Amino acid sequence: MRFFSRIEVWLLLVLAAGLAWWVVGRRGEKPEPSWVVRDAPEAEPVMELREATLERDYGNARLDLRLRVRNATPRPLPLRPPLVRLLAGSGREVAPFFLPAELPPELAAGADSEVKLRYWLEAADLKETLTLELPGASLVVKKPGAVDLDALPQGEAVRISSADWSGLPR
Repeated sequence: MRFFSRIEVWLLLVLAAGLAWWVVGRRGEKPEPSWVVRDAPEAEPVMELREATLERDYGNARLDLRLRVRNATPRPLPLRPPLVRLLAGSGREVAPFFLPAELPPELAAGADSEVKLRYWLEAADLKETLTLELPGASLVVKKPGAVDLDALPQGEAVRISSADWSGLPR
């Protein structure tokens, strides 16, 4: 029988035996599920407000938010609606402010970055709570309390130092 004298046949038999041993030998192992986290460090905040400014533009105001945002997801996170929303206390979504030449920011997968978001507020929005929502996190930007839009200087950016917007005309 000249069949077993060929090297290709022996090589194929060795590969088949190795494959069979690998399949049968792994039956007893139970891999740990990938979602189980062992010794997880204390979680960092998903977003942190670094700076907020409010600029009056006649009957409206532009709110600029500078945030430190961490994207823990395995895919890029575009920071625009419907994923990122600024909600007024009544549940109404505040419209984002954008310029045609300015693209909305996008966070790479697993990245931690500083971004700037802008929103176009109406006078009614300044009387309610404002909450910024990202997937899995929310941040109170403005606590309840009315701010007088007409008392703000026209065209000048006013820096906001806390969520209660103290120092602004009421």
